[in-house]
Amino acid sequence: MGTFLDEAESVLEPAHFDWVNSLVMARRHKSVLMKLNGEMVDDIPVLPYSFKWLEPDNEEFKLLPVYLQEFAEKFRRGKDVITPHQWEIILTEGYYGFLIATGNGFLNSWANFDMDVKNYITSKKCLDDLPQKYLQVVAGNLFARRLLEFSPAHKEIQVDWPLAATIDKIMDNPNLLEREKSLDRLSWDEIDRLNLFNYFTIEVILGYTLKLLILERWKNILQPEMRVEVSRIAEEKVTDHFMKSPL
Repeated sequence: MGTFLDEAESVLEPAHFDWVNSLVMARRHKSVLMKLNGEMVDDIPVLPYSFKWLEPDNEEFKLLPVYLQEFAEKFRRGKDVITPHQWEIILTEGYYGFLIATGNGFLNSWANFDMDVKNYITSKKCLDDLPQKYLQVVAGNLFARRLLEFSPAHKEIQVDWPLAATIDKIMDNPNLLEREKSLDRLSWDEIDRLNLFNYFTIEVILGYTLKLLILERWKNILQPEMRVEVSRIAEEKVTDHFMKSPL
């Protein structure tokens, strides 16, 4: 990931590079919460941010992504009023809102897809606990509001949202690891769908970043003690995509 980000920084506009970094930062939102709670956390070496910047009055605070600045200020005002899990939901809402507010079509579509999938799974897990569903569904779009109004089995959800049946089938699998693989495969396919007619654009770079993050996560799960050149694997996948969809 580090080599990829170094190369990306040299060719991307600053705003576009910030988008790429924000996709990487999202995997460490729990560390953001830990730092704001006064715990020690390690920085992400590949990112140009430091968790120390979240500290009050740090002069680099304004260099953080806007959604992190806004969240940190909100957290300090209400730290003891809201539960830790609710703060995690609020941070996620801010993150999705940030992606949508970029105005980039890929990020907008990806944010809504990712939010919809996670909210649907949450609503299924909270079938017998409506108060928890209201607390855990991430607000941000019309589908989230529908999930708060209807059961995931309701026809308003099953008929209007094409992925409902697919995710139902995935979640019926008792093997947790296989479920996670299937969900990541669904995300991978969605990235390909969104970039089907994009060639050598920022959208392709953003999709490539997301694929690297998926591969890196599985490398850490399946081969934690082995050195795996994740970028090489991803490059092969991206090359295969262009072979199937030539200019």
